Amino acid sequence: MRLVARRVLKASCRVCAKSNTSNCFFFANFIKKNPPMLRALQCKDWAEFAKCYKRSYLYKKHI
Repeated sequence: MRLVARRVLKASCRVCAKSNTSNCFFFANFIKKNPPMLRALQCKDWAEFAKCYKRSYLYKKHI
């Protein structure tokens, strides 16, 4: 499972490196697939949005 996650992460990094437009689409899709983060953004709850973002970063960091 970890090998698959690493491959997905590497592919995601390649997409992000292409351009700023790609970065924006990547981040938008990331938020759409994370319902608590999307809800916090829609409610303009910046503290909750930051918590959700940090949790997802820590999760991905340890895969």
